[in-house]
Amino acid sequence: MTAAATAAAAYAALVAAVGVFQVTGDGIVYYRFLQRLFGEHPPHPFAYQFGNALWNAPFWLVGRELGETQAAIAVATHAAVLVTCALGVLLLRRLELPGGAWLALAAVLGSPLWYYAVFAPAYSHAVDALVVTALVVAIVTRSRPAFVGALLGAALVTRYSNAAWAPAVAALYLYRREWRAVAEAAGAAAVTAAILFAIPVLRGIEYGNPGENDPTEPPREHLDAELDLLAPAKMLVSEHRGLFLWTPLTLLGVVGFVLLARRLRRPELAAVGGGALLVLLAHVAWGRWWDGGFSYSARFLTSLFPLYLLGLGEFVRRAAVAAWLAAAACVGWSLFLGVNHHYGFEGVNRSSGVVDVATARSPVDALRLVGARVRDRFT
Repeated sequence: MTAAATAAAAYAALVAAVGVFQVTGDGIVYYRFLQRLFGEHPPHPFAYQFGNALWNAPFWLVGRELGETQAAIAVATHAAVLVTCALGVLLLRRLELPGGAWLALAAVLGSPLWYYAVFAPAYSHAVDALVVTALVVAIVTRSRPAFVGALLGAALVTRYSNAAWAPAVAALYLYRREWRAVAEAAGAAAVTAAILFAIPVLRGIEYGNPGENDPTEPPREHLDAELDLLAPAKMLVSEHRGLFLWTPLTLLGVVGFVLLARRLRRPELAAVGGGALLVLLAHVAWGRWWDGGFSYSARFLTSLFPLYLLGLGEFVRRAAVAAWLAAAACVGWSLFLGVNHHYGFEGVNRSSGVVDVATARSPVDALRLVGARVRDRFT
């Protein structure tokens, strides 16, 4: 409990120091959807991957009473991160892996999750990570197929690419020869998704796509579906948005997860690994938008947080000191890049890659900049 409290306090301190409490970027889409859902009339609302808006709803309603609706979205996001970490700790314990709350915090800070919680809290990635982590917990703990299916439906509404988890779950049940479980999970997923997707229809909110349905935003080119067979590789190792270059702790996590799966040889872990791979491969259909636009790291892979955490836990089990030192170095690098990316620099644009961001200012200058922003916030 003490470790959990101190880790949560450390995260809260980071948020208080530099966290953003405004709705920005694609988060405006989900925010306007939420406004329209509860009877307000914002400009050009539409429904698009709105699962995070449903999570945000109770926080937003309280915020509306207090006159702090945008800040309430940030609070909802940070609540999602903390619940995700709690589920991650449960996952570590069920698989008898060390690390606990501080390892979960390291996985947050070493993956894209911290950036999209602290600097862009209105985006969907924190809630996406929460739903997928809950799904992984349900798979690993062999929860009722109906519950697994319901989580699949919720994950689909949160991010359409999460449909890739369905064949992984089905393959797991088929491998176990649990024929009834396939039908039960599929039925629960279909019912959950149908109910959630019906909400905008019942409220008279049309479905849409950012960049196509908001005339106040510059049109986005190349939104039509097209294939890029190299997109998965680019998402992992390209200088532009490569997950393993921007947030190298995720590479440790993936390698560690493979070692964990080989050691335990549990079909549930094979299903988790297969689902994560299918999510990655699904982005061949994203065309030129595999990079997520002006983004930090490969943000569309943020939801694979439980895989990164489990892999890191396996490394800690094998070589605790070396694993913690490596994790600390990776976290430092990711925080440094995040500061440079968020606060910007001369010439920064959508095409800026990891080299541009890393050379924009030195770590010392980045630390001074953060210090100045913290001082301005509290003085």
